[in-house]
Amino acid sequence: QREITHYGVAAYQYAGDKLNFQIAPFIRYTQTRFTPDPNHGDIIFNGFADAAKLSGLATGVQADASYQLGSAHTLRFGVFVQNEHTKSNVVSNVLPVDCSISADPDCEPAQTSDVPITIVDQSSKTGQLYGAYLQDEWKLTSKLTLNYGARFDIVHAFTHESQLSPRANLVWQATPLTTFHLGYARTFTPPSQELISLRDV
Repeated sequence: QREITHYGVAAYQYAGDKLNFQIAPFIRYTQTRFTPDPNHGDIIFNGFADAAKLSGLATGVQADASYQLGSAHTLRFGVFVQNEHTKSNVVSNVLPVDCSISADPDCEPAQTSDVPITIVDQSSKTGQLYGAYLQDEWKLTSKLTLNYGARFDIVHAFTHESQLSPRANLVWQATPLTTFHLGYARTFTPPSQELISLRDV
């Protein structure tokens, strides 16, 4: 099995008196290729041998910004957009079986030939991910800071889902060398599109 990933990111950053932001477009290509045993070892031990090539091309942009509202509050916000196109090409050599000639009452399929047949499964899918967040950094004291906000995510691919994820975090700098963190965050983690098959043959 051979796995490769190529990616590129370009970022533009601006720093002002109150406003800071960064915009970063990106591109990523991934590929997983599996080659079965050329001496038919996979078929002998498993009854099938898959030659698989899975690939995905993702493009998108992430933008993050902060704005100083005053001495105690800093507003942070950002957006994320990604479009991904995945392809699956699987050629399976399998041994033919027939359930009707089996002597097993539970109908365990019986192999009918030692000459493999070929099944080809090709599919592709385009999906999108969207996300946006808003957060306030509130300096309660010189040593105590409260971060609170929410993130909203949407996925359009094999499923169409969305989620609002609240989060809160309290940071206390007890000493110059010791900082305590206490927080809660809900995350939205859709499955990787390239790892999902459209059908099961």
